[in-house]
Amino acid sequence: MRVDGGDASQCTGRSDAPYPGSGTGQACAWSHPFHALAPDGTRRIAGGDTLRIGGGSYMIGQGASGAGACLPANCSLATVPGGTAGAPTRILGDPAHRPRLWGTLGVTRILSLDGSSNVEIGHLEITDQDDCVYSHSNATAKCPAVGLGAWAKHGVYARASANVWLHDLDIHGLGHTGLWAGGLSNWTLERVQLNRNGRAGWDANIGTGSSNSGAIVLRGMEIAWNGCGERWQTGAAWACWSQQAGGYGDGLGTVATGGLWLIEDSFVHHNTQDGLDLRFLDGADTTHATLRRIHAVGNAGNQVKVKGNSLIENSVLIGNCGYFNGKFYMLAADNCRADGTTLLLVFTANDLAVVRHNSITGEGWSLVGATEGDSSGRALVQNNVLAGFPWFLNPADLSRVQAGTSPALVTHSGNLVWNVYANACPGDSLCGQNPALKDMALATYDAEPLPGSPVVDRVAPMAQVTTDFLLHSRPLGAASDIGAYELPAAITCTRATPTVALAGFPAAVPAGTRIDYTLTLTNHDSAGCPTTSFTLSGSVPAGWSSTLGAGSLDLAPGNTGSTTVSVTSPASAAGGDYTVGAGVASSAHSRHTASATATYSVLVPDPVCTPAAPTLSLGGPTDAVPAGTSIQYTANLRNNDSASCATTYFNLADSTPAGWTATLAMPGLTLAPGASGSTTLTVASPSDATPGGYGIGAGASSDAGAVHTASAGITYNVAEPPAPCTRSAPTLALGGPTAPVPAGSGVDYTINLHNNDSSTCAGTSFSLAASVPAGWTGLLAADTITLAPGASGGTTLAVTSAIDAGAGSYTIGSGVGSGAGGVHTASASATYTVDEPAPACTRAAPTMTVGGPTAAVSPGSVVDYTVGIRNNDSSSCVGTSFSLAASVPAGWTGLLAADAITLAPGASGGTTLTVTSATDTSAGDYTIGAGAGSSAGTVHTANASATYTVDVPTPVCTRAAPVVSLGGPTTAVVAGTAVAYTLSVSNQDSSACAATSFNLSRTVPAGWAGTLTATSIDLAPGASSSTTLTVTSAGTAPAGPYAIGAGVDSSVGSVHAGNASATYTVAVPPPVCTRAAPVVSLGGPTAAVAAGTAVAYTLSVSNQDSSACESTNFNLSRTVPTGWAGTLAATSISLAPGASSSTTLTVTSAGTAAAGPYAIGAGVDSSVGSVHAGNASATYTVAVPPPVCTRAAPVVSLGGPTAAVAAGTAVAYTLSVTNQDSSACESTNFNLSRTVPTGWAGTLAATSISLAPGASSSTTLTVTSAGTATAGPYAIGASVDSSIGSAHTGNASATYTVAAPPPVCTRATPTLSMSGPTSAVAAGTAVDYTVSLVNRDSAACTPTSFNLTRAVPSGWTGTLTATSLSLAAGASGSTTLRVTSTGTAAAGSYTISTSAGSNAGAVHTASASTSYTIAAPAIVLTTTLTTDRATYAARGTVQIAALLRNNAVAVAGVPVTFTLARPGGATSTLTATSGSDGYARTTYKIPSNKAALGLYTITARWSFGGVSASAVRTFTVL
Repeated sequence: MRVDGGDASQCTGRSDAPYPGSGTGQACAWSHPFHALAPDGTRRIAGGDTLRIGGGSYMIGQGASGAGACLPANCSLATVPGGTAGAPTRILGDPAHRPRLWGTLGVTRILSLDGSSNVEIGHLEITDQDDCVYSHSNATAKCPAVGLGAWAKHGVYARASANVWLHDLDIHGLGHTGLWAGGLSNWTLERVQLNRNGRAGWDANIGTGSSNSGAIVLRGMEIAWNGCGERWQTGAAWACWSQQAGGYGDGLGTVATGGLWLIEDSFVHHNTQDGLDLRFLDGADTTHATLRRIHAVGNAGNQVKVKGNSLIENSVLIGNCGYFNGKFYMLAADNCRADGTTLLLVFTANDLAVVRHNSITGEGWSLVGATEGDSSGRALVQNNVLAGFPWFLNPADLSRVQAGTSPALVTHSGNLVWNVYANACPGDSLCGQNPALKDMALATYDAEPLPGSPVVDRVAPMAQVTTDFLLHSRPLGAASDIGAYELPAAITCTRATPTVALAGFPAAVPAGTRIDYTLTLTNHDSAGCPTTSFTLSGSVPAGWSSTLGAGSLDLAPGNTGSTTVSVTSPASAAGGDYTVGAGVASSAHSRHTASATATYSVLVPDPVCTPAAPTLSLGGPTDAVPAGTSIQYTANLRNNDSASCATTYFNLADSTPAGWTATLAMPGLTLAPGASGSTTLTVASPSDATPGGYGIGAGASSDAGAVHTASAGITYNVAEPPAPCTRSAPTLALGGPTAPVPAGSGVDYTINLHNNDSSTCAGTSFSLAASVPAGWTGLLAADTITLAPGASGGTTLAVTSAIDAGAGSYTIGSGVGSGAGGVHTASASATYTVDEPAPACTRAAPTMTVGGPTAAVSPGSVVDYTVGIRNNDSSSCVGTSFSLAASVPAGWTGLLAADAITLAPGASGGTTLTVTSATDTSAGDYTIGAGAGSSAGTVHTANASATYTVDVPTPVCTRAAPVVSLGGPTTAVVAGTAVAYTLSVSNQDSSACAATSFNLSRTVPAGWAGTLTATSIDLAPGASSSTTLTVTSAGTAPAGPYAIGAGVDSSVGSVHAGNASATYTVAVPPPVCTRAAPVVSLGGPTAAVAAGTAVAYTLSVSNQDSSACESTNFNLSRTVPTGWAGTLAATSISLAPGASSSTTLTVTSAGTAAAGPYAIGAGVDSSVGSVHAGNASATYTVAVPPPVCTRAAPVVSLGGPTAAVAAGTAVAYTLSVTNQDSSACESTNFNLSRTVPTGWAGTLAATSISLAPGASSSTTLTVTSAGTATAGPYAIGASVDSSIGSAHTGNASATYTVAAPPPVCTRATPTLSMSGPTSAVAAGTAVDYTVSLVNRDSAACTPTSFNLTRAVPSGWTGTLTATSLSLAAGASGSTTLRVTSTGTAAAGSYTISTSAGSNAGAVHTASASTSYTIAAPAIVLTTTLTTDRATYAARGTVQIAALLRNNAVAVAGVPVTFTLARPGGATSTLTATSGSDGYARTTYKIPSNKAALGLYTITARWSFGGVSASAVRTFTVL
């Protein structure tokens, strides 16, 4: 595809060349994607094809090249055909000059993957050329109606799509959505931009079937400014809006969905709602979201929102959710939606959310939010920098560090929390310390720590997190940094071999074609190395040309770059596979050399042209026709040249008897090899030709000479003249019903007519007439019937008598005639009988009754009454539907089982009236009524009533046990104390009972006193009352609980008995105070110290008095040698009985004190006296002066095996360290570190060793080389240091040698291709295809026998010359597949495919396909021209019809010209178009003048597919 290409007829689309300006089928590119994927659904690429689009601008919409007659909304690319896993369909732009596909006129979508699977789309820009936003609330920003403007609604649409790779796409500026896609499975998006789309970046809600599954992978994305329009000429965002104004604004949003979501290295910013909205993940155990290295900033809602199991790691989330405040069309309520929480976690049951090593800040309600779910959910918030700002919606508050209503368990560990609400410090967080980041202003926040930041080297390394936000190694120091960044330490530069890849167009191309390969280079130097300039070179076969897009690439460590290598083969290059290569090198290091190769396949040249004699046939009617008749014959011609020949123009000629006329519709036919064509030969015999058979001939030739000659013939038969026509009177019959009917009734009679003319006569149009009595109506369904000789037909005569017609029989008649005169007249009659009139109807009032029970019932009772009704109308009346209604007292309910009854005259019926009185109805009689009426009016009204009697019952007294309770204080009291208890009684009798006098009694332990304030209580039913029971225990009562009781009864009897109890507790007597000597101890260090040293001793005192004693203030004293100092931190201690306390005695010896032990003493006493005296002592030892410590560098060695090992092998080295310090020095803790090449693993069994002076120790350093390490020696290093400084540094090294790897057999998918003729052939033709197979196994593999199979349409034959090919690694082979279609196969393209496999399994499976095209059959046109009659009268109307057929199939939608030759030579022209039945119909009105009489000739002419046809018909006007 290229802008200077041609259309689908001009170019094959198989060569990257411009259209030369003339000709068809040229080897050139198409000019527009519509020629590959047309809006009408035509697809000129198949699944597994690659469509390459050159640089330039391509309008997608109405008016573009190849658009056809599409409507504006639907004028988009046809759905991309799906490929297979091994051969995906690819649509790729030029990486160096990305093509621009832009929609216009409101086209719904630009690219469709509706149901497309196994597809790759890359290197495209998808946009429109309009600033507008779809359905914007502001008229200046709103897109115009479909059909106006240069806007498009959606960029890419996808549904029910699997195994798709989108990469290097810039989808921006669409009116609605950049990516509208749901129902996906196993999709990968890499380096895709979704920016400045009017409503959303990626909207995954496509309606039903939106849920996704499998792996959904996004890498290197930018999703920004969605919910904003785009100034298409500058790319600036404008007209931003969100939900409150009717917009949307998510960067990425889904509905309920599954899937394993992985989003890495992506920039999500300034979307007008949420950045990444994964809030509707379905929470299933198989659904998970992993977000790594996400930079989210400036989104107006949540920066990230995720539901269910999730991992958020090494990301920078900046929740400046108020960014859009006051900007564009954003409303106040759109700022900080969902409270602006920076990271929102949504839980379901048993979810685990892990948030680790992120830098999270914002101005929302909280930095991390948790909502929904249950207590089975867990969140681990670990090693994050969490920095708050004033809450945008209430600046008086700071952001919460964590908030939400979820019951899930949220655990904080290893975080740094700064500037948050209420100075919250969850878990073991480091709080109250400024994190010291590069820029801590919210608008320009930079989360990278500064040197000296408290986050540096702060937490233990995690095995799962080995890199940071910038993919730097983690840790880079002694421990990992908190947050997303790992502050680089001073690191060394280690050079490494770069990775080079070369990829390009895999299919074979004609010799002389340029192929652009993409050279991709990755710098694997360690992070401490500077940027390297890599020099690039290319290698191609001799005589070929190669051009590099760039001569060098400058890459920082870890970065990847690419350029183009353009390779052009000579036009004379032989068909086959060639190796092209690219290499890199740099001046920085010899390890910077690497190379890569790719395959350039040259197509095998086309075969030689072999001309052959064409096949000519002549077909047409063979039945005898009258002399002078014109007959159309079809001449069919097939070009039998070989497929490699050019198209040929064949001249045609005819041969007929002398005096006859012959006309060829086309003088010649242009045919491609294998193609067929046809034209019409019209032959007319003279009107005086004698009966018999005559030879008609046709011939074909071309400029190629005799090889291109052919002839064919057919017989034209002239028939004997027809016999004369004999007219006869027709037979007419009139029949119908004979039963009497009321006056005014309609009766249908059947008219049957038979044409008795001889068979040689033409058909006749008979005119019909009807006769009925005066005042009656008689209508014929048809007033003419056209019948062929011997044929019969009929119609209907509808007769309606006068409404006042008297009873009796009447004659109905019909007659017939035609233009043939009196011979064609006939008549017939029938009888219509009017019945006697029916008697009159007399209406009368119905009779109505209401009956039911008469006994009195209680209020609220349900009573059923029977409502009866009789119809008193006369017997001649029709039945009546009587409406019924009920009447009951106010507040009652009355329900009729039926509210209407239909009764015939004299009939009776009834229904039930259910009446329920109100529950508060007084006793007495009440009237219940029912009424009836009908649409006949008041004559049909009637009423009836009954009596409902209410009887109210007398209430009954029901006695019940009273409720009794006894309550009072529960605390223990001293024996002899008076305690008051409350005795409560409640009367439970029914309301009909009289009041009761309840007697009260009490029970107390023997010897105790118990007094009731009242001994009886009078209570009405339902009433309660209480009195006081005062209880005094005996003064000698032992401690413990005692039962206190109260009883109730009355004269009513046992039903009124009741009891209650309470507890009186006697307290234990207080204890007696007993004094005792305190326990005193003096403890401190026992090691000898230098003279003059201050030593702290602990003086401890424990009060041994009994618990009944009061606290004591103990005085403290000390005793030290003369000349020494002894200071007590406290000179007294106050202690409760049993309590202990201590203070410090600091003793400083004299500076001149001699070495040896000294006694130190302490004493205790109090005002209580000698019982409180106590002493303790300790020993202070003055040490002999110590020797001097001299530090020295440790001795370090690193030893291990020297033999070469395979790449990826773990090798153990022994790191030995000897402490060389003098014996006076203390033991030293030596830190150990290691140095290994980048990408290798080096693990120390111990990272430190503690050694006394002169001591030695060792540990193991296990080094594992990278699996891809090249053969050769590598330096392994180990270092030692300690907190002493440079005196304790040491190094050692060893050599790790990577052995050259043995050759390994790597199986690979073979390349299978098919080639063969592409031109259409006749059904039943055998076509040979070449099946080519390349074994792509590595050189170490043994030869493989590949099995070949083929697939052809049902009923076809397909034969492989060889069903297997044995190929060595890298070798290729081929065989022939001969395919023969069935002779009846319809025209069109059919898929022919082959597959290859071997015993190696799935890796050795491959498939290929091509098309077998069957040419459309020759056009054979026939025309049947008819009129509705052979003769007409003046002023009559001629019904003309032409039946058009091609190969006996009706042809619709074709215009037909009818030429009418009138008597006297004048002509008239009529036109009509054939309908779905193939008929073109028209009429001709015959004039009324005398000149109109005579013979008329009609000629019908039409064309179809370049072939013309005609027919002639005559009629006579008498």
